[in-house]
Amino acid sequence: MSDWKTIWERKGCQRIGKDLLQSLIEMNGFNHPFSQVSVIDWREKALMIYEKLGLKTGDKVLDVGCGSGAMSFALKEIDPSLQIFGVDYSTTLIGHAKKALPKDKFIAVDAADMNFPKDSFDAVFSHSVFLYFPTQSYALGVIEKMVDYLKPGKKGFILNVPDALRMTNREDTRRNVMSPEVYKNKYEGLRHYYYYKEVLRDKLHKHNCTSIIPQQKKDSKLDKYTFNILYTKKRVIR
Repeated sequence: MSDWKTIWERKGCQRIGKDLLQSLIEMNGFNHPFSQVSVIDWREKALMIYEKLGLKTGDKVLDVGCGSGAMSFALKEIDPSLQIFGVDYSTTLIGHAKKALPKDKFIAVDAADMNFPKDSFDAVFSHSVFLYFPTQSYALGVIEKMVDYLKPGKKGFILNVPDALRMTNREDTRRNVMSPEVYKNKYEGLRHYYYYKEVLRDKLHKHNCTSIIPQQKKDSKLDKYTFNILYTKKRVIR
């Protein structure tokens, strides 16, 4: 039986194809019948992230759980002046991110152990990562760090978070695309973590942030069972 980290290390051993972005997307796990996303849809999502975060020339951006750097790569296509910092616990995927974006900084480290100066980023985001966190406590600790590293008045974005209220529907959708035997062989012992929106929003509010739940764009079969949280770190009034 594998664990998620072993699987991501294995994915990072794949070869790069003719289309670099397509290869990076597939390494990040978006090549299954229930999670497949086209390059066109990926670029559209990157543009949405760019606009929601209010990014501008030269902004310093933290990508939490960056994997192969697929989303950061698409953001740099939009604005090459962005300064990207990415963290992920997979050394093989981080290796691909470094090759794809050699001018940016990528670090192989667990999200819970990342360490940056307080108030140092113009934007912080995490795309399709929270489902792989082991516990709610772990996730809340990561959120605290994401807030700490964000400059006051700036925005953070947590995307594709599995909704606890729709867990049964999401799990059924995943199982229905393959036979029970195949599903068991691929995913036995591997679980996704589900969250209640209120818990994550309460954590953000306790750490001096306002938040909204934007409408979710459905790029894959599973997106309708997830939610996004866009938050703004309040300025300190002295």
